[in-house]
Amino acid sequence: MNDPNWWKQAKGTKANSADHFQELVDAVAVDKLIVVDFFMPNCGYCVKFMPEWNRIVDDFTAKYGDAIQFLKVDGIAERYISQRYNVQSYPTFILIEGGTNGDSFHAWRANHRTYDGMKQWIEGFVS
Repeated sequence: MNDPNWWKQAKGTKANSADHFQELVDAVAVDKLIVVDFFMPNCGYCVKFMPEWNRIVDDFTAKYGDAIQFLKVDGIAERYISQRYNVQSYPTFILIEGGTNGDSFHAWRANHRTYDGMKQWIEGFVS
């Protein structure tokens, strides 16, 4: 994909600042989850995974409604958020437990990022 704004086609809510990210996280109730995709606009792996991400968002939204929120964070533009969650490469995915102010989170550390792998990871947290 040669479009420098490819990430605008990715599904999920885009956090536009650290304050906006925190507002989104704080708005999620205790019994809900937040899946965050940290991306970098010029990351080839991020571009490659976008169709899988969009499919995850669609499938989980269809199955769980608003019980799982999906956020996108430009890890370069929002370095504070990336540092808070120890993001060291892109894409990085974390799952935040609702009602924890973003302090209770789990990172998906998969060498081979696939739809099935991410689906299994998220489903491990759904009660």
